[in-house]
Amino acid sequence: MEEEGLRENTIVVYASDHGDFVGRHGMVEKCAQGHNVYEDTMRVPLIFSQPGRIRQGSESDGLVELVDVFPTLLQLAGIDHTPGKHGLDGQSLASALLDGKPVGKPYLVSENWSQAAVITDQHKLGIWLDPTAYAKNRDFRAFGDMLFDHERDPYELKNEHDNPDYADVVKELEDHYRDFVKRIPDTGKRKLVEKAKQS
Repeated sequence: MEEEGLRENTIVVYASDHGDFVGRHGMVEKCAQGHNVYEDTMRVPLIFSQPGRIRQGSESDGLVELVDVFPTLLQLAGIDHTPGKHGLDGQSLASALLDGKPVGKPYLVSENWSQAAVITDQHKLGIWLDPTAYAKNRDFRAFGDMLFDHERDPYELKNEHDNPDYADVVKELEDHYRDFVKRIPDTGKRKLVEKAKQS
């Protein structure tokens, strides 16, 4: 890109798919029993670069999701990114990249067919979902829900879900999840269930 004179007019994004447990928490690969809760598989790199425009070398510990990449690229490219106009669920990160402003998400949710994780700056609630409409023989709800305090337990080794000292935190994150379910259509999940029923 530099040889062709395109570097300053090109936005480069570096990201990846999920990580692997590599034995952590007693699991390997992305393991269904924890893949959508633990940081080992959820946290991925996300780097934006455009010399002369995006602040070089700046870092953010704000909550971001890969679904934020597309609305960010739209705004950086000068395309109207009005929420809902393009059916986008993500949030543009352009103001954080260009001006260093906080991302400002109070929470985010990661969800698959058997688990949901509700994440704030300090806490993460792992919720087991009812998978029986899709995978009757893969119901892991007996493991119990999980709550981690990342300030005290960055490696997610101590489940605080049933600790009465965290009851208010559990309720707050459950409320966030209910808000998410109301706002975000579950079209993909419903199609997966319908397809499973037909086979």
